[in-house]
Amino acid sequence: MPIASINSAPAAAPKVIPTGFFVSPTGSASNLGTIGSPWSLLYALSGAGGVIVPGSTIWLRGGTYTQGPTFIMSTSGSVGVGIDDPATKVKWRNFPGEFVSITTTDAGIEVIRVDGNYNWIWGTIGHNEGIEFWRNTLVRNDVRGTNIWFGFTPQTGNKLIHIITRDGSNGVLDGGFNPDYDYGDIELYGCIAYNNGESSSGGTLQTHGFYFRHQGATTKAKVSKCILFNQVGYCLHHWAERALGLRNIESTDNIVWGGGVLGELTGDVVSNILFAGANGAGAPTQSCICSRNYSLQLKQDARSSATLIIGGLSGTLNEEMTVEDNYFVGGGWDQTFASCRVFQFNLGVNPNLKFNRNEFIPLHDSNILENTQAGALTYTSWANNLWHSVSANTNWRQAGTNKTFAAWKAATGLGTTDTADLITRPTVNKVAVIPVTKYNAGYGHVCFYNWEMTPTVNADISTILNIGDSYEVYNVQDIFGLPVKTGVYDGTLLALPTDGRGPPVPVGITPRPPIATNPFFDAFLVKKIS
Repeated sequence: MPIASINSAPAAAPKVIPTGFFVSPTGSASNLGTIGSPWSLLYALSGAGGVIVPGSTIWLRGGTYTQGPTFIMSTSGSVGVGIDDPATKVKWRNFPGEFVSITTTDAGIEVIRVDGNYNWIWGTIGHNEGIEFWRNTLVRNDVRGTNIWFGFTPQTGNKLIHIITRDGSNGVLDGGFNPDYDYGDIELYGCIAYNNGESSSGGTLQTHGFYFRHQGATTKAKVSKCILFNQVGYCLHHWAERALGLRNIESTDNIVWGGGVLGELTGDVVSNILFAGANGAGAPTQSCICSRNYSLQLKQDARSSATLIIGGLSGTLNEEMTVEDNYFVGGGWDQTFASCRVFQFNLGVNPNLKFNRNEFIPLHDSNILENTQAGALTYTSWANNLWHSVSANTNWRQAGTNKTFAAWKAATGLGTTDTADLITRPTVNKVAVIPVTKYNAGYGHVCFYNWEMTPTVNADISTILNIGDSYEVYNVQDIFGLPVKTGVYDGTLLALPTDGRGPPVPVGITPRPPIATNPFFDAFLVKKIS
């Protein structure tokens, strides 16, 4: 063998250029839309003169996309063989390994408004990789503007997949001006939202992580396997202001903490997750699901904070909601409001409320549950819930009166299979592993509650990775930073650090700074490296 062959390095594999159209921060409407002659984002969002059709993929090259007025997406794909079929959708993706940052210089307007149908904004996430929407203005008082707005009805089939939305007035908002809100099978999947919201000088909480007002009779709005934390207002805010109320909203498998932690200490109660309607508007909650969510609400001095509020507010009878298999820690930091608040349901219909296998763990001697209805509560089902309490006090509240657990059971007729673990807290770490593989193979979210206060917490990630997969692990509070762990998965437990990397600093001055959650709690993205 020749000596030169022994010493020579193997030839680098040629870089594969994906098929589709291309845009860049320096692109132009007069270009061809190729990788060497990319369009501007504004031109592509308009449809590029009809060139972008159902099935098109548009690759966003790395860099910052900024303009004064709102970016408006008017392209549309088609349903094809179904809403989850990518073949006929218009797909907006970051170029492999590149980071796309989209913002606007105008105060008080949206970064992007989605007007079309069957558009998928579909990112990957990693160190200097992904798609983010954010506001770069320092002002936090009433003029901030939403990041992503599903603005006008009717529209259907739009998805946000593995994108970051931060520092807007809302991270994502669906809400138009027509009498009813129907956003036809909208889905947010695997997204991360933080540091959103604004606060008026009067102390009123304003705007949220995700703000949904869906009222579709047959279509669904889904928030699935997302991570939301550290908002001025609520994290997941499902709110009705029309007589039809909330209908067909599903929030499942999400990790949520820090609702209201950036906001004023005055004003109404704030929650991590809310399903409700405007007081007096007659806006009931119907056919909604809140299941398999993980939540933490740390103490906010002089503020009433909850982990979960369900049901339209006073005067509204709600119908058909499922609340099952959730794990909620904290909240209810005074004796006025509770960690979990359940408003009035129509007891004369079935189904009405299904409330099963939930676990609530307050971190303070405070109300753990509040039912606002008096008398016997003939819900469709209420079974096998676990309530911890740091004391044996009257921390169950019904119709404005605090009761012991036994008295609450007697008055409501509920809780015959519930368990109240009085005074003690969990002594074994709780770890949630959530595969997030529907669109990006080898993705997953992990969070822990470090009850044992150990320097690392072990997680079984076998539902995310296969043995032999190379992987990276990112702390979501430093999502674009360097990974906290890398390696090749060998089937053993993954030891996650508890020393933390957050919380991220908000853009602009918020009424309060974020609260650090480590070493007790943290959340991570696990991803396979191709």
